[in-house]
Amino acid sequence: MNFKEHVYIWGGGLIGYTLAQAFATQKKQVVIIDIDKELIKNINNNYLPRPELCELMDPLKILNGKFISAIHVDQFEPAEAAAVHFLSVPTEKNGETLYDPVQNAVLNIVKKSNKAFPVYLIAESTISPNWFARIHETFQENGWSHANNYHVGASPRRDVFNSNDLKMQKISKIIGGDSVEIVDLMKVIYNNIAGELHIAVDAKHAMLVKVVENYLRESSLNIVNALASAFPDYDMVDVFELAATKWNIEKYHPSLGIGGYCIPLARKYMADAAKDNTDFEKLFSFSDVGQSLMPTLLNLIENSSCKSVAILGLSYGPSFKVHTNSPTFAIIKQLSPIIDNVSVHDPFYSAEEINALTGCTAIENLKELSDFDAVIIVTPHPYYTNNFTDILTAIKKNNSLLIDNLGVFRELASSVVRYWEVGSKAAENI
Repeated sequence: MNFKEHVYIWGGGLIGYTLAQAFATQKKQVVIIDIDKELIKNINNNYLPRPELCELMDPLKILNGKFISAIHVDQFEPAEAAAVHFLSVPTEKNGETLYDPVQNAVLNIVKKSNKAFPVYLIAESTISPNWFARIHETFQENGWSHANNYHVGASPRRDVFNSNDLKMQKISKIIGGDSVEIVDLMKVIYNNIAGELHIAVDAKHAMLVKVVENYLRESSLNIVNALASAFPDYDMVDVFELAATKWNIEKYHPSLGIGGYCIPLARKYMADAAKDNTDFEKLFSFSDVGQSLMPTLLNLIENSSCKSVAILGLSYGPSFKVHTNSPTFAIIKQLSPIIDNVSVHDPFYSAEEINALTGCTAIENLKELSDFDAVIIVTPHPYYTNNFTDILTAIKKNNSLLIDNLGVFRELASSVVRYWEVGSKAAENI
């Protein structure tokens, strides 16, 4: 690294910690600031702050002991020197956008930093583009001068944590800033830890790119699910795979829902930025047609005379312990009125956590799957791939129905057990 500013990362979750590790590989000292005392303790004791990081990172590259330290937000005392602050705080709670963590971080920086030393603030968390105006207001209401003693930029994360091919170091990155100085600094910073850089007009434009990307993804997935629902007598999985052979069509797979805190929240960040724009509201009726494969699932469960269902996966995506907007919740809600026993398993969650979050009994051993009439693999965790022989053995023992949300286990299971891949034709004789 060839920039000398002190580096602070606000938020030690997946975004913040992986960013810190990227800097550490470049031998740059970083301080993570968080409110989670257990997370702080783990980082300072050279442990991974989140359990799923053991699958997302090479353990041999855990460099926090030498280059990364963590402190509680109350301990933040900035150095008497120029500093770069990355916003990697959560901006969602219970499915709604949340500005408070951003505001708290900015206020701490503003109140405790010395105006004699420049502050460079870069948002990596996904936020509403309009929030940048509020960030500027907070600085200026406290006597800070923009492009003089503070600078604001954005470089929203678009990498995929559980894919080596889509890590930040290998994919293109959007940067945008509200001053020439911060854009130049971001070029230096990200040139060493990211792929090709693309420069937006300013910070809010850089962030709008991220929000639009997520909204386009949500709209496409909703339409894919709606098409699969509209053509129940067709194998739509095959249709979408063949459609993707055209050079300008992406490959899509129907599913039982879209989870996470990025894609489902995109329209809310956009709505905040669009304000009272009625043209924007017209988009909703077009993209709200998805999430419509649940009736197909319910019909299949009922026609198969299932009285008990096991759901594998509470996280919204593989290798994560993040259940925000997980489709598992919607599945439980729909199944509970018609099924005597709905139970859940996830390798990242304890039995107590599963019960508290879902109200369902937790499955603690995959051998218990033989007690269920149907097994739905919602989240294809590597744990299920590694233990798929045990899953199949249990399913065959009871001649259970296996429902594969994303078709990950098609080749292994479709000719061995009663099997339905979501989006394919739901055969009446399964």
